[in-house]
Amino acid sequence: MKKKGKCMDFEISYLSFFVVQVEGKGENAEKYSKHFQTPDSEKYENSALKDF
Repeated sequence: MKKKGKCMDFEISYLSFFVVQVEGKGENAEKYSKHFQTPDSEKYENSALKDF
């Protein structure tokens, strides 16, 4: 018997993410982070990020 799944409708306004970089090891490691946010949906459709 197959169960029918439910679909959820949603809209993404933008994506937001962090890139964390670690240089060194152990107690001497330095950590850096940078925040990135995609453009709004209209600009995103025409950007190189869409294919990524």
